[in-house]
Amino acid sequence: MAVRLSQGPLPLQFALRYAAEVAGTLRQLHNEGRFHGDVEPGSIRITDAGALLLPPNGHSHLATARDDISEFGALLFQMLTGAKPNGNLRAAAREGGRETIRLAATRLAARCLGALPDPPTDIQKVSTEVRLLGVLARQHGVEDELPPAPPVLEAAQEPAAPQVPPVTAPAETVEPRAVLEPAEPHTEGACPRCSAHLTSESRPHTAFEALLRAFHVPIRRCGRCFHRYVILFGLPIERSAHA
Repeated sequence: MAVRLSQGPLPLQFALRYAAEVAGTLRQLHNEGRFHGDVEPGSIRITDAGALLLPPNGHSHLATARDDISEFGALLFQMLTGAKPNGNLRAAAREGGRETIRLAATRLAARCLGALPDPPTDIQKVSTEVRLLGVLARQHGVEDELPPAPPVLEAAQEPAAPQVPPVTAPAETVEPRAVLEPAEPHTEGACPRCSAHLTSESRPHTAFEALLRAFHVPIRRCGRCFHRYVILFGLPIERSAHA
């Protein structure tokens, strides 16, 4: 994966898919009372089956759960932004681009690195949040093109990513109103579309929304414009236009 990341960030769905697979491997290790200690792009191999985290390189006996979570945060940040974490980590977690799912994932990476409040202490929670973000990305129809294959000279070290049919839409576009960028910072209780303070909790309408409720993700509805949205990591993400 190091070769691929040298070319820039991954499309959102691939970044979240690979991150979820790496987090799942770490979760299994931690459940066995073991740690990795070497979670970095050079330890990831991309195959037809997905992202494979290679065995630790002699550092596992010195590693802790906090080390693995922090290293995973750095890996996720690089997959999302194409850059290693630096002094601008907080700014990147605040700005993050137009589509709020990528911004939420960037904030998760920053929390794993301890740069934002509420850093996770359990890889199980990290794994769950990454998988939930991946489901949201698919639900919102984020159409990402396949990441470019690594250069031919390094193909033996970094297998090419799986091929998918090409898409006609530009990379990382969304369907109309699939993801909302509020004109002003969202405040609790205000509708992100019309800014009315007439929002209330909405019951789940689908099995997916029931899953969100199970993860304690609030589902809100505006009494003025009937806009429905969820609040994920402090960000409003649209569900549908009408209740």
